[in-house]
Amino acid sequence: MLENIIKEIDEFQPEFLASDPAMLQKLAFLKNNGYGKNISLTCISSGGAMLDSYTRTYVENSFNTKIMDTYGTTEVGPLAFQCIKENYYHVHSDFVFLEFLDDKNKPVPSDT
Repeated sequence: MLENIIKEIDEFQPEFLASDPAMLQKLAFLKNNGYGKNISLTCISSGGAMLDSYTRTYVENSFNTKIMDTYGTTEVGPLAFQCIKENYYHVHSDFVFLEFLDDKNKPVPSDT
């Protein structure tokens, strides 16, 4: 049950929480409805699914902290992570090489 999860988070008192956007939204809903009163996070990490702007705002407002989104794949692992200060993504360039293509499957120049 989700109530048990947020209760355990509340008792454990982590500074950092990581999950997929759907779970973060459910936990934020519970927080807004009186659960997890002692949760005080410094950062939240989201990954595993697309983080839409509504969910981002809802979760950030509920926990009063920023979300750092991550992008990756099961086969490769993390490819990029969102900067906590900006909305840009930093590529794990030491581990991966990403090629960006346009709508016609042509490489996009790196200076665009």
